[in-house]
Amino acid sequence: APILEIGCGSGNMTASLASQPGIGYLLATDPSAAFCRLTQHKLAHFGLTGPNVDLAVLPAEDIRLIPSGAVPLIFLRSVLHHITDVDAFLAGCATVLPKGGMLICEEPYFEGYVVMGFLAQFIPDALAAAGHACSAEDQAHIDNFIATMQFYSRRDLDKSNAEDKHLFRPDELAVSARAAGMDFDHHPN
Repeated sequence: APILEIGCGSGNMTASLASQPGIGYLLATDPSAAFCRLTQHKLAHFGLTGPNVDLAVLPAEDIRLIPSGAVPLIFLRSVLHHITDVDAFLAGCATVLPKGGMLICEEPYFEGYVVMGFLAQFIPDALAAAGHACSAEDQAHIDNFIATMQFYSRRDLDKSNAEDKHLFRPDELAVSARAAGMDFDHHPN
């Protein structure tokens, strides 16, 4: 059965999918032609090119260009948080998937960013306790990381021009998926 990968990026998931025995047709997409070329080179390097794997430039927001019910399996790895209108995208996926189809995605958790930002403030103390001092440059990197985690964890800011637009909690994804007419299962990794 055909598989659709949305947001192939550098091709890690694409290569993994294409290397599976008995793989059906795989269409790997990304909004960036440069990433599609990078993925094509990776597939060629591993000898995974062939008539059952194609690449296409396709923004995730254009999911409705895929025929209704045409793809029983959609993969996204760290893609959903880049999409501005997640609810519209999920509704589009629900249209593309036939009855019994699956959308599988892996996304960073809201809580993970909060915890990383919180714990990063203790790095200088942990290093000092081990006999290593942070340089001014190291401290600047730590401060930038903390500020980045704080920015992405805030929900009162417009992030439409930011790289990452959303951080999700599993319960929020469940609500969005169900509103699009899909069942939802959460499997923490």
